[in-house]
Amino acid sequence: MVWTYQRTSFRHWIDEDRDGCSTRNEVLIAESRKPVDKGDRCKIVSGEWLSYYDQQTVTDPRGLDIDHMVPLAEAWYSGASHSADARCIYLADWVGTKLRWELTADRTEVKTLHDLAAGCGQQHVQYEHAQG
Repeated sequence: MVWTYQRTSFRHWIDEDRDGCSTRNEVLIAESRKPVDKGDRCKIVSGEWLSYYDQQTVTDPRGLDIDHMVPLAEAWYSGASHSADARCIYLADWVGTKLRWELTADRTEVKTLHDLAAGCGQQHVQYEHAQG
């Protein structure tokens, strides 16, 4: 099964749990190495984040981009939708992200993930619960 990727299917920085903080801000809160300072409407003013890439400490959230390690469309069209190894890793990352952020999955999604994971063998899903 190969799906056609459409970026419009993914809304940008929603407040899924309706707590006043967008997903971006929830990620900033969860990943900060010290408590964040928040302004009105959950605007993140400061915190402390370690850049994975260059080991630099960042304190201004405006200097941070939060995105997929590999953009969704690139991963999808470069093989994640049908390549055995890439598919299994992509699915494990998908499930790990859902578990980390305690996101729901309806029956259709669960069935589809199971179907796509057929043949993945002992692929492990690794995650840590986000601290919010």
